[in-house]
Amino acid sequence: MPRVKGGPRAHQKHKKVIRAAKGYRMSRSKLFKRAQEAVIRAGEHAFHGRKEKKRDFRRLWIQRITAALTGFDINYSRFIKALADKRIELNRKLYHKWLLWILRVLVRLLRLLLKNNSLPQRFQDLFPYWGYIF
Repeated sequence: MPRVKGGPRAHQKHKKVIRAAKGYRMSRSKLFKRAQEAVIRAGEHAFHGRKEKKRDFRRLWIQRITAALTGFDINYSRFIKALADKRIELNRKLYHKWLLWILRVLVRLLRLLLKNNSLPQRFQDLFPYWGYIF
């Protein structure tokens, strides 16, 4: 049997890596070995970046929920604990959307969670023009 060299397949693989490294600086976009190193490293950074993005958004949602709760004289940890006690299971992204777009839902939710059915005076002082919500 004649010897088979992998020329076409190797050339195809090289082209694929060089195409993926398009736009990289200097030899990283021209030479296969340098391009392959750069593409692998870029993939690692992209993977970690996707994980960090989730963390950053969760942190942002928690900050916004905390900011919105200041008017209710309740802090974030007590809010989450009260939700867990009432067995209300939603993620922080949904709480965040509620806080941004539907304040009425939050007011009803807090009335449900708080022992007495009235909202604190401090909240009414912070939002004097929003009386129609309550």
